[in-house]
Amino acid sequence: MKLEQIKKLLGFILVTLLFGANAQQNSIGPSLYSASEFQNMPQPFKEGYVSGVIDGIMASPLLGNDYKRIEKLRSCVYLMDTKTLSSIVDAYIRVHSESQDAPINLVTFWAVRNACKSKGKDITSK
Repeated sequence: MKLEQIKKLLGFILVTLLFGANAQQNSIGPSLYSASEFQNMPQPFKEGYVSGVIDGIMASPLLGNDYKRIEKLRSCVYLMDTKTLSSIVDAYIRVHSESQDAPINLVTFWAVRNACKSKGKDITSK
């Protein structure tokens, strides 16, 4: 493949990704795990997963989050370590038994949102 063809292909892929991401703004897709599966995972995995959801989905400008909303999230979770964040998700699952079959990335969003609201920081408002 020639260099010019590679450049065109990479440009096409970039444009496709950008427009695809904009079309799915503020949408959290399916997860690899359910909330009940998450509860049975080793603690280091839980901590890494929750941290990844927060950084990768909730704080992603590519997925439609604007700077103000990301700053609200950051001001809420900034001093929390990964153990605290995963315990927030675990506690949410225990209290909300109806979430057992829900995707863990969505449950993580609900748990963090509720924890921030209880601290007086509504991360969902504009």
